[in-house]
Amino acid sequence: MLHRAIAAALLIGTLAAPAAAQVHKAPPGPGPLPKVPVELWPGAVTGMTPEEMAKAFPEAERVAGDTLGNGLKEMLRITPYDVDGVDYALKFFFDARHFRQVLVSLEPADRDVAATTAECDRRTAALTKEFGKPEDAGVGIEGDMDLERSYQFTDGDREIILLCLASKYGTSIVNEAITPTEQETAAK
Repeated sequence: MLHRAIAAALLIGTLAAPAAAQVHKAPPGPGPLPKVPVELWPGAVTGMTPEEMAKAFPEAERVAGDTLGNGLKEMLRITPYDVDGVDYALKFFFDARHFRQVLVSLEPADRDVAATTAECDRRTAALTKEFGKPEDAGVGIEGDMDLERSYQFTDGDREIILLCLASKYGTSIVNEAITPTEQETAAK
């Protein structure tokens, strides 16, 4: 499915994935903006410019951060961002002109497998309580991973993909990508 391939790119891209981990398919680009803007995070609406987002989130740091597999670039970040007592980074991704996606990423990414598993279980339970039982997001990873889970939750016009990965080599990822659901879209 197109959205699952995009989600894999959004979640993994060039982010903290071990050198041996690869997404099975090359992701497509981010596609057109939704015809009707979608609030992906309180105050963060698709189509906003980096300047508008910086005004909406004055605590955010301007960064030349991660570039995802689909070409979106992180331009704003709030770190640390508390999620129920655990430090995450709240990352805002843009195409050349517009806000497109939010990534909530566990910080730091060098936790052991047990700690990552516990945090994955905690976030899965919290998201399940809020949005109901998830579907398998079908994100396939190649490599030596001791923990590999991906779940998809839907909340109206938003899709939340939770990806949990951990390896015995010290790489761990607990990411939530929040994107618009597939719908009619406007021209870029």
